[in-house]
Amino acid sequence: ASRTLGRPPYDAYAARTSIGFVNTADAGNPNAQGVTVTIGNPDIKPRVSNNLDLSLEWRLPGDFDAFASTAVFDKRIQDEIFTLSRTESFTFDG
Repeated sequence: ASRTLGRPPYDAYAARTSIGFVNTADAGNPNAQGVTVTIGNPDIKPRVSNNLDLSLEWRLPGDFDAFASTAVFDKRIQDEIFTLSRTESFTFDG
């Protein structure tokens, strides 16, 4: 049995928002394509995984040059860390 702790990247903790423009997008273009908004989460928790691995091997008796093996595992993850991406359309009336 084991417990694994996984931390998010350092910048994921930052309580900040950043806006990026990719391709030919720019801030003055109301039809800008490829705008990205990144929002940090200062309350993010580390991922915790409780793991259990069991295996059994049995060497076959006699003249058999073989063995039988089986294994099982269980992994329970809490507070998984992931990136959410979504696409939205906005109309700019300016």
